[in-house]
Amino acid sequence: MTNNPAAGSELPPPAQGITSDPPLDAPNEDTACSVNDREAGMAARREASIRFDRMLHLLERAHIPVVLVIAFLLASYTVRNSDFWMHLATGKKIAAGEYKFFGVGNDPFGYGTEFMRWVNHAWLFDLLVYAIWSVGNGTAVVVAKAMIVALLTAVLFLTCRPAREERIAPGTKANPVGWFAAIFVTLALIAAAPRMLLQPVVLSYLFLGLTIWIVSTQSASRSIWRLPVLVGGLFVVWVNCDGWFILGPLVLALFLVGEVLQRLAPGGSQTRDWSSVRNIGLACVVGTAACLINPDFHNAFQLPVELYSPEIPQEFRTDAHFRGTFMSPLDSAYTAHPRLGRTPAAIAYALLLVAGLAAFALNLTRLRWSQVLLAVGLALLSLRTWRAIPFFAVVAAPIIVRNLHDWFLRRSERTFEEAEPEAAGPISAIPHRQSAGVALTPARMVAFLGLTGRLLTLTLALVGGVLAYFGRLHTNPNYISHAQPATWTAEPDPSIERAVRQLQQWRESGKLPADARGLHLHPEIANYCAWFAPGEKSFLDYRIHFFKTRTSDYARARRELQRSLGGEVPEELARIFRKHGIGHIAITWTNDSELADWMMLTANMYLNNEDWTLWQTEGRVSMAGWNGVSRPPDLKVDFVRQAFGPQAARIPAPPKGRLIPSEDGSLQWPTLWENYINPIKPEPTEAITSTIYLMLNAEVGDSVRNRIRMEFVYAGAAAVAGLVCDGTLWSIVGRYYSNAFVESAIVNKAWMREDILAALPLLAVRAARQAMANQPDDPLPYVALSEASQYFRVGSSVQATQVIGVLRQGLARVAANEERKQGYERTTTESYLKLVNNYLNPQFGEGQSLDLAAECLREALKRFASAPPRRVPADQVPEHEKQLANQLKALEEQVRKNQDNFILGSKGKPLQLQVYIARQMGLTREALRVLSEHRLNLERPEEAFELIRLHLLLGQVEVAQNYLNQMRVEDLSPQHQGQLRLLQVETYVASGHLEKAGQELEKVIQLFQGQISRLPLSLEQVVFGQLAVGFVDPSMSPFTRDLMGMFWAMNFQGVTMQSWQAMASLCAQRGMIALEEGDNVTALRYLQKAVDIRVYFDGRQYAERYIELLKREAAK
Repeated sequence: MTNNPAAGSELPPPAQGITSDPPLDAPNEDTACSVNDREAGMAARREASIRFDRMLHLLERAHIPVVLVIAFLLASYTVRNSDFWMHLATGKKIAAGEYKFFGVGNDPFGYGTEFMRWVNHAWLFDLLVYAIWSVGNGTAVVVAKAMIVALLTAVLFLTCRPAREERIAPGTKANPVGWFAAIFVTLALIAAAPRMLLQPVVLSYLFLGLTIWIVSTQSASRSIWRLPVLVGGLFVVWVNCDGWFILGPLVLALFLVGEVLQRLAPGGSQTRDWSSVRNIGLACVVGTAACLINPDFHNAFQLPVELYSPEIPQEFRTDAHFRGTFMSPLDSAYTAHPRLGRTPAAIAYALLLVAGLAAFALNLTRLRWSQVLLAVGLALLSLRTWRAIPFFAVVAAPIIVRNLHDWFLRRSERTFEEAEPEAAGPISAIPHRQSAGVALTPARMVAFLGLTGRLLTLTLALVGGVLAYFGRLHTNPNYISHAQPATWTAEPDPSIERAVRQLQQWRESGKLPADARGLHLHPEIANYCAWFAPGEKSFLDYRIHFFKTRTSDYARARRELQRSLGGEVPEELARIFRKHGIGHIAITWTNDSELADWMMLTANMYLNNEDWTLWQTEGRVSMAGWNGVSRPPDLKVDFVRQAFGPQAARIPAPPKGRLIPSEDGSLQWPTLWENYINPIKPEPTEAITSTIYLMLNAEVGDSVRNRIRMEFVYAGAAAVAGLVCDGTLWSIVGRYYSNAFVESAIVNKAWMREDILAALPLLAVRAARQAMANQPDDPLPYVALSEASQYFRVGSSVQATQVIGVLRQGLARVAANEERKQGYERTTTESYLKLVNNYLNPQFGEGQSLDLAAECLREALKRFASAPPRRVPADQVPEHEKQLANQLKALEEQVRKNQDNFILGSKGKPLQLQVYIARQMGLTREALRVLSEHRLNLERPEEAFELIRLHLLLGQVEVAQNYLNQMRVEDLSPQHQGQLRLLQVETYVASGHLEKAGQELEKVIQLFQGQISRLPLSLEQVVFGQLAVGFVDPSMSPFTRDLMGMFWAMNFQGVTMQSWQAMASLCAQRGMIALEEGDNVTALRYLQKAVDIRVYFDGRQYAERYIELLKREAAK
């Protein structure tokens, strides 16, 4: 036998004693051991792979509770959507049996709806919400909503799971389906977060998720009725909870068409089993029929107004307020909106769209048509209106995960041959090998990345839970003030609540007739009326589909009011009012773009007495009556009564804020962590009210001053006519008004003539101080108080700390609240420019501060280009910026020269002289540095007093208070005690503690009163002394007699006159503090006491004017 037939010679026979090799297939001990080792290695690698996959599955399961917590927290924020109150009111009426379910005229909230039918899809939701509210108020309803979202999350996880026969066995293939489920379900939750409001639509998210899960798991059931019964029961509940129930039959129809295509389309399934088509088709019929089980029967089949509403005119759709209802994610307004297109939710939505396309691309040859139709249909729906994004997210997450699973399912199984040890799993999964190193193969790298990736996403999920708790997943990082931290309450807008309650009070008292109709120019007011003022009916509210025939008139009314801004009523607006019997309006604003028009509208309605009568303005709401009705109500806002009447509300002291001063005097949160987690409250409405009062003051003041100017013009013309015609009477009148023009400033004359010009600044100050009391860490109240204090006539009690120091307090809070900078950039620019003007043109007894002016101008220029002042036109911004830059250059040069001169001139001088030189040169920072470098010396308290004054001027109230706390009154002389208490008064006033300031000032008055003469020197005594000089020596010339009389009077008065002037000034200041606080009784007592001291003091004429107003209002 030859081993090789091709060989030309035979092999020699084996030698004697030498055996030949055994056959290849003959059993061999070494070969058997090798085979056993190989099989044992393969089994060990297979077992290691299974253990590794199970470990990965444990990590995937660990994601689930974390994602559930994220879902709960994403839905746990304060209820502020106004339609909640109407849902609550509807539920209350249903529970009380006061709700009409059938027929026309069933609307309890609108007027003129007797022949209209309200299809209330959400009646069951309303009843459930009211039942939960009755148990636990706002906390219970928010918790219930969060639990619904958490339940939806659990349903999504269940839907992501593949069918049992399609699951990948551990150790056979890579199976990251659980990992992908956690990722994409989280993305879906983030994408839906902005629409997780306490509204019926939240139930629609859950019901849509349940529908997809039920169809996915029960469509192939052998029982023909299981799927239809489950779907029918679900749809009966859905149709009575929300108008989006129409998605249920739509989803079933898409499933049905997809299953048919799956069997008929080329490349589709070759199965002949049509049972799933039968089940889904029957479920579609039963589910659609189940939707008829509702109080409105077939009338319930209405598309949501966001999807299809041809009856609603374009002018309503494009209205500034309603535009968001019809907005598409493709609109530029959406992408540019900081709360919509520039948020994590928008990013998550985009990622879901891209991931959906990628998932389908991986299975392009084996598409599941039901999934394609469902994903494409909901994607188009979401592109139609951004409000449908959550529906797409609910559908997209499980479809993406199922497609990724299908792709991994088609991959070849792992092999565990010796040549491919990497297929067995991670590096540590290869046993029975001892080697100096391990080769990094692609499979091992993939396994390693899979492990670290799951650990990373689990860590990110934990971080996401923290972010969700603090509301950072809802908003743009640059607009953290929009964040909605986890809170479980329902907070109505206080100003809107007060306004609608006032309407109800007027109607119950008969001041507002029962048949009076109002136009609420924002649905928020109508929604609040439903709960807080049940008797107040509305023209239009959030139920746009119900009021679709009125949307045209509503949009035109808003447009005409915005055009006229409260001036003469346009004919179109009057026509709408007459058509619907409207006699009054209530206006509010929801964004900054509407604020300026709203304030101007309020001011003009007050001034235009012929067409409008302003009833009330407070916070975010103004109400006015139209005088074109036959019998206008006798209602008119009385600002003078509000300011000087005995019923004025006392302003509380602000609580201690969480901001603390640092070493340099700036404000900071105690820790970076607290700065991050600090919940941001909405800006205080009282600060907006203060701005409204000032705008009214400016408008009314301009009107009054213009009338006075015209009087002067007419008086001058009369004087000329009198001279020409030699008319004695006209000449006298003309000279009188001409002299008045010369002797009195127009502004002061207007203030003394019009009561409202004295009332509005006082109301503005009180509103700003109320805002400080409500939110001491918010910058806006301080800015408003600084602005209002400039117009509040208080004479000597007007201090730099009331205008400059308080404004700097506001700017310090802007710097401390980094997240608020975006919202206050324009206000910050304006504030710095105001400080520049005050530092360069001192009005309150302080000298110039050139260095502080340069600092503020530098800060203003940093923001000028991006956030110019509101009064600077856009085309003039570069020119103004150039002018300010030149001014800053000159100012910095002057500061440098003064600093050089100060160094030369102050060397070797005493401390007080150095401070004086620095202040004279306008170097406030140098003065502060010189004082700060010396220790506080109680034997020379003047130095400490000056240091405290400088800190107050810089708005560093907390630092000034710390210095005051180090000084004891008992250790000081009586004179220094008074100065210390006055500084304490100034500090209390700057920090908003008006009651403490008044008490401290009363101690100063008592201390001062004991040091002066008990008998005041009256003006009659002074005049008598001057006349007595002439009687002693009648031969004196008039000039000499006047000089001697003045000399006698000055010697006779001496220190007494100055002391009584100071005493009167202190009493007046105490009265002004009480006036700011709202304590009008105390204010009248001390102002009267100041005036009774018959000496002149700064602000005496203002005190007399306030006394007149306080007495008049007290007598009413």
